[in-house]
Amino acid sequence: MNAQILNDITSAFVNAIEAGTRTLGQLSVPLLVVFAIIAFYAQLGPQLASGGIGLNDALGNVLLLVLKIGIFEWLLLHLPDLTDAAFRTFVQWGPVPAGPSQPDSL
Repeated sequence: MNAQILNDITSAFVNAIEAGTRTLGQLSVPLLVVFAIIAFYAQLGPQLASGGIGLNDALGNVLLLVLKIGIFEWLLLHLPDLTDAAFRTFVQWGPVPAGPSQPDSL
């Protein structure tokens, strides 16, 4: 088994993940909007209709929901950058416990 087989397998996985990331990047914000509207009506609709909460609680819940939506939108938009930074950190920290390599001493 040579290294080229492992490179081919790894590149196939990386290409599939990148294609999924591009597709998700195009559809993430519209899906977030749809799910946010569903969450809004599912959570606040019954409470307001039953009269169980006042207007101030309803407005507070709306502001909290908008904050959650904003956080999720930011995460979806920056997820590829965050994962790339995490991977680069992982690659950079990997050789640190082994110490600096000195080929002369081998």
